[in-house]
Amino acid sequence: MLSIVLSYFRQAEALAWQLEFLREFPNDKFQLVLVDDASGDEVAHELLSASPIKSKLITILDEVPWNIPGSRNWGMVFADGAVCLRTDIDHRPTERTMAWLLGLNLAKAEVLSFGRVSASGERLSPHTDSFALRKEDYWEIGGYDENLSGAYGQNAKDFLARASGRLQIQAAPYDLVLRSDFISEGGSRSLSRNRRLLRRLNRKGRGRRILRLATNISVQEFNG
Repeated sequence: MLSIVLSYFRQAEALAWQLEFLREFPNDKFQLVLVDDASGDEVAHELLSASPIKSKLITILDEVPWNIPGSRNWGMVFADGAVCLRTDIDHRPTERTMAWLLGLNLAKAEVLSFGRVSASGERLSPHTDSFALRKEDYWEIGGYDENLSGAYGQNAKDFLARASGRLQIQAAPYDLVLRSDFISEGGSRSLSRNRRLLRRLNRKGRGRRILRLATNISVQEFNG
């Protein structure tokens, strides 16, 4: 089974867009794992409970600004599939990509990255934080480092640096669609804080401690 792991923060239109697409595929072939990063409302619950899709909702209860790595990690904890598509909620597979993913088997340490197209079909640059990978490989690298929560960016860069030489990353043959009009709310998207922090963490080398699963959560299942 394939697990599609997405993070969510007050993006109702983007979630509805995902659910409308996913309901067209066999419900026994995949699950949606949605991590609500302390949105503070019931919108994600309402949309998932009204959908026929097999899904899990993990709600982070602690408010941590830009808790991107925490969301990534909790989603991968609760993914039931051996293979996971890990991407952002404003990205989804094309129909051809989804059909291919449902039959995908990955060898150990094999990771696929994705090209992108816009909703109108325009070719875009690849997304550095969208992967198909095995759940066990994600955790063998240590997952995302929650030290990098609190500001936007650098999370995938750090994960890929730690994965260098251990995971074999190659381009997938099919694309993801990006809806760039789905802009998440939140604080500053400045990269400077995490760039500075990542430099300090990298100087620690092998003595570095990877922080993960540092927040409280609740979990709900739908159509399981």
